Amino acid sequence: MEGPKRIKKRREALPAYSEWSRTHVTRSGEEGVATASRPGTAVFPLANSPRRLAPGKLTPVTGQLILGVVILALLAGLLLAPQGEGLPGEGAFPIVGQPAPDFSLHGPSGEWRLADHLGKPVILAFWTTWCGVCLKDLDVLEGFHRRYGGQVEVVGVCPERWVDLPRILAEHPVSFPILYDPQGRVTSRYQLFENLRFPFTVFVDATGRVTGAWAAGLRDLNFLSELLAKSGIHPG
Repeated sequence: MEGPKRIKKRREALPAYSEWSRTHVTRSGEEGVATASRPGTAVFPLANSPRRLAPGKLTPVTGQLILGVVILALLAGLLLAPQGEGLPGEGAFPIVGQPAPDFSLHGPSGEWRLADHLGKPVILAFWTTWCGVCLKDLDVLEGFHRRYGGQVEVVGVCPERWVDLPRILAEHPVSFPILYDPQGRVTSRYQLFENLRFPFTVFVDATGRVTGAWAAGLRDLNFLSELLAKSGIHPG
């Protein structure tokens, strides 16, 4: 163990850190790192000194903060985006409350035009063959169609190659029309999204106005039944 005299001697030999650092801290122009040196000694980086970054570069801490803000913004967008519950409400989608765009498409049963079927509610189900939820919806809508009989029109719209449909319809037979939408033009007019969503179900009332929409699987058909009840239509 060192004696008091030896410790005092060592302290006198070393300058105070604050005074020493003030007179000996330099900058390394090549590395942009704060350094300290004594005459005759090599330059070395200070452990806690900030780095001098080139213009336009971010420190690791700043980059992490920006990444955190971006992640929070994405999470907020997901929370605020329309989810499955309550979508039929007025204004849930841009198309809701608007006149339903008229269209004419072909299917196995021939041509089908929306304007020819107004006067009673129409349910438009936009689906694809690769969407498993969509295929389940076909079975659900088939039961719904049979339940209400001719009081409501149910129509499936598929923006895919016609060659894929016969196999799918053999596995999921339906009694309502299935229409082929080349390039998804009609689908885009109804969804009004940058990226199309499937399944997407639209309710058109007897006057031709869109009063409800649903961008998820039809797990619960109560909202469709409620919309039909408002029009005075009940299961037959």
